[in-house]
Amino acid sequence: MARYAHDIGAFFSGHGDLASGAADSVAPFEATEATVSPFCSSVPTMNDRQSNRGDLLNGIARSLGRRLSVYTALYHAALADQLGLNMTDLNALDLILELESVTAGQLAELMSVSSGGITTVIDRLERAGFVEREKDPSDRRIVVVHPVAQRCEEISRFLSSITREITAISAAYDHNELAAIHDFLVQSIRTLKSETLRLRIESHQNGATNPRKAKGEPKGKS
Repeated sequence: MARYAHDIGAFFSGHGDLASGAADSVAPFEATEATVSPFCSSVPTMNDRQSNRGDLLNGIARSLGRRLSVYTALYHAALADQLGLNMTDLNALDLILELESVTAGQLAELMSVSSGGITTVIDRLERAGFVEREKDPSDRRIVVVHPVAQRCEEISRFLSSITREITAISAAYDHNELAAIHDFLVQSIRTLKSETLRLRIESHQNGATNPRKAKGEPKGKS
């Protein structure tokens, strides 16, 4: 357990924050001619539905905790199809892109898959040209995985439409408001990371104390 917490802790030690100190240097967004999707514009805004702080906080928690997760998952599924990947491969690629350099062992811990399983995932990503791996010069037994920048630029092409939509939405907010939104999102991501770590550790603890659950046996089976 100590080794697990240490290995997975690398993910929560600053990797993936939306650039260090970025909340203090958010550049103003410029309005463009892009318009918000009719699908999005039909959804009432928070100001339309909530009028006090408690309702606002509850609405934000619901949006981040369920709706954002659901639609992010659906978007990732569609993106995976476009890239010719499955969801496991895309999730692994997302982590590799965020961390920039990660060992196969750390990736396996983060995704809760076996060492053999993560090797298969990395093999597929490497064949598709998205990642490359090399031996750690300080310990040749350790495999380090890196993204291939030129190949991964293809992902940015698919994300460009989201960027246009967000740029259009941002026209309704001034610089200080955008900086506050950015800071809130960064802190929310950190909360999601810490909750992920907590659930992962609890899962390992439960598996260690419940061999039946660890083996995936149905409850109640003797």
